[in-house]
Amino acid sequence: MPEIDPNARLKGTYQKHAENVDKCVFCDLKDKYVVIRQEGWVLTVNIFPYINGQVLVLPVRHIENFEELTDDDILTGNHLVKRGMDLLKKEMGIENFWVILRQGKIAGKTVRHLHLNIMPYIDGINTWHNQEITVMPQDLADRLRGRYERT
Repeated sequence: MPEIDPNARLKGTYQKHAENVDKCVFCDLKDKYVVIRQEGWVLTVNIFPYINGQVLVLPVRHIENFEELTDDDILTGNHLVKRGMDLLKKEMGIENFWVILRQGKIAGKTVRHLHLNIMPYIDGINTWHNQEITVMPQDLADRLRGRYERT
């Protein structure tokens, strides 16, 4: 098996790697990349990271959507996120993080297995593109509260 190039995203070759996988890479996760296994979850490094220190938290069983998680899953996943941030602080001196979960067909993820990205935050690594707000915050709160009360 060829050596993994952790700079594949930077070089523009990552998509070729992603398209040539015939199984879920997280269901077939290699132990050499796993940092912690706990109660059906793992904290693992990203073998194609966006930035130094990026790690992932994911359930061992194949889940694609947040709605499929149990309350116990959420507690375990949250615990591993906190452990991952703590380890990165102590080992690499990283103090600022984004925890990102992308869901949906066009959310920009190439692996369908649900995973949380723990991304060291460096100014400028990701940018927000602001849009004109057409739903006022109070209107959104009212709409969501009404939807919640009807369920």
